[in-house]
Amino acid sequence: MRTWKRIVREYFTFNNRERRGLFALVFMLFVLISIHVVMRNMPQALPKLTFQDLETIDDFVETEKNLISTNDSDSNTKPEIRWVSFDPNVVSAQELIRLGLKDYVAERLVKYRTKGGRFGSMSDLSKIYGIDSEWIKKAEPYAQFEVKAQQTESANQFMISAPDSVAASIPKIELNQAESLELIQVPWIGPYYAREIVKLRADLGGFRDYLQLLEIYNMKDDAIESLIEHSTLDTALIVPIHLNSCDVRRLAYHPYLSWRQAKIIVNYRDQHGPYENISLIKETDVINDSVYLKIAPYLTVE
Repeated sequence: MRTWKRIVREYFTFNNRERRGLFALVFMLFVLISIHVVMRNMPQALPKLTFQDLETIDDFVETEKNLISTNDSDSNTKPEIRWVSFDPNVVSAQELIRLGLKDYVAERLVKYRTKGGRFGSMSDLSKIYGIDSEWIKKAEPYAQFEVKAQQTESANQFMISAPDSVAASIPKIELNQAESLELIQVPWIGPYYAREIVKLRADLGGFRDYLQLLEIYNMKDDAIESLIEHSTLDTALIVPIHLNSCDVRRLAYHPYLSWRQAKIIVNYRDQHGPYENISLIKETDVINDSVYLKIAPYLTVE
């Protein structure tokens, strides 16, 4: 027992200097804890807003109110459809729109007919991409198919036995200039492919080879073969990037270069002077042969 008392006295007995240090440490801990408690319970000051901030908030609230009121008025004033009898094989796009069909779907339906397509029943309308199945159900009592079954059958045979004669009537387009509306006239090219082709062409600056179309997601070989047959490819229409005057952003925008590669190419130019020829970009050690073969046709030093 005496041994424990001696140990306690040795380790927990402090001289005057140690006691002062201990008291100072306890006092500092008390002050820090007090500050922490006060800060947690103090109400946070509201941010000071400038007059411009308040105007921005008011404009945002007003815009939201207008959008809500516009949507409500549109839903309340939506014209009621007056159904009349119609033949899907002869009805115009304007009449289909009046019957509640969306304008782009109506145009797509009419375009399908101009290419030789025919409808024998309402279920055939589901072939039209984007058409609403609910609209088909509502329109079914008013649809009249006056085209004889024999005529429909012969038209289908025509489409199956002689697709080349229909495709031959499509004029060739220039792939580096064609817009979406021209592209969708080509067999196998729908709105998605047309949109992606135009977007990729803009990013690249123009196509130099039909195989570049494989960079489009889910691009079918049939679609590429159809474009080869019904289009031309003029590489003179490619818009090149001037290697000695472009900035990093312009160069990095190209799909075949990363931001790091573009930055190093521009830094090399700033340090060593203008590029005398395009092949010098390989001196940067970030452009290998495969990347060079892809990007070189889109660069110029002239």
